[in-house]
Amino acid sequence: MAQRAREGLIGGQLIEVIEWIDDTADTIIHKFPDHDCQIKNGAQLIVRESQVAIFLNEGQMGDVFYPGTHRLTTQNTPVLSSLKGWKYGFESPFKADVYFVNTKQFVGFRWGTGNPILMRDEEFGIVRLRSFGNFAFRVTDAPKFFWEIAGTNPTVTTESVHSYLRSMVVSVFADMLANERIPALDLSTKYLELSRIMLDAAQERFREAGLLLSGFTIESIALTEDVEKHVDKRSSMSVIGNLNNYTKFQVADSIPEAMANPGGVAGMGAGFALGQEIAKALGGSLVSQSGAEIQPNQAAAAAVGAAAFQQLAMPQKSSEGAVICLSCNTSLPAGAAFCISCGQKVAPAFCMKCGESLIPGARFCMKCGEKL
Repeated sequence: MAQRAREGLIGGQLIEVIEWIDDTADTIIHKFPDHDCQIKNGAQLIVRESQVAIFLNEGQMGDVFYPGTHRLTTQNTPVLSSLKGWKYGFESPFKADVYFVNTKQFVGFRWGTGNPILMRDEEFGIVRLRSFGNFAFRVTDAPKFFWEIAGTNPTVTTESVHSYLRSMVVSVFADMLANERIPALDLSTKYLELSRIMLDAAQERFREAGLLLSGFTIESIALTEDVEKHVDKRSSMSVIGNLNNYTKFQVADSIPEAMANPGGVAGMGAGFALGQEIAKALGGSLVSQSGAEIQPNQAAAAAVGAAAFQQLAMPQKSSEGAVICLSCNTSLPAGAAFCISCGQKVAPAFCMKCGESLIPGARFCMKCGEKL
């Protein structure tokens, strides 16, 4: 920041040139340092591009000067002349405060939702969203901005107004998002459209402070973490698709595991589920011994499903003719009555006469009639 005040000794120190050379990137308002000096009659006021100069006399707004070089006389300072009471012009120096307002565009300011925004969504109901991005602004009405925001502060920077402007942006953004009623899952495809809508929606609020919202960018609109988990679950269900087919697949996928332990709970569960699936393919009705009507598909489930699973779970011969213990899967010699590992009683797996596979608990071979 630099300023130049040419001073002379004409009845005291007099200011002949008033100007402000801004060498900062964040100063919006700068008060010209007069050091209790008086402004000389006919002094030059230099207002550069993207600047506005405001004169104050004892706290009252005086004249406003726009870019150009101005000679301070009663002709071009009518308001100040009126405040000073100069009816016929002035020849003596005068005292006034001079403020320079920077009207260039200030860019790169962050905004974000400190607290989640509640939005009603047709698909998910009430959802909470977080969003952030950038915005830019400039002063368009210097006197209004001076009174509404700056007051008589000798220096106003972008940092001192950033919090106020960010709150204004977030407030308008929340209203705009609710009014647009865009589904939560479609928001990520509407950033440019929403940014343009936001520029129009926020102008009235910014004009009240003498400002213009000159740029607005949305970088992200995201669901809060807890809502994202529910959306992920719902997406998983969509990927699965037909739940019935998925269940069948899960049952079929569990059969190899059940076969590894046919005597356990998994084996019984797989046998029951397999029977249930087979039963769905059959129709008609049967009557049980108790007189209750049952579907033959259930009977088929009990018969076909159990038989199919028993076949899968049947103890297998080893290369030496041994059998496998149904309890601990230990390989046993042919004809063993008890497991040498766990002590479990072992039923014959194959007919010793004809080699036919036997159903556990059978007392005769169903092929040759050999007593077991």
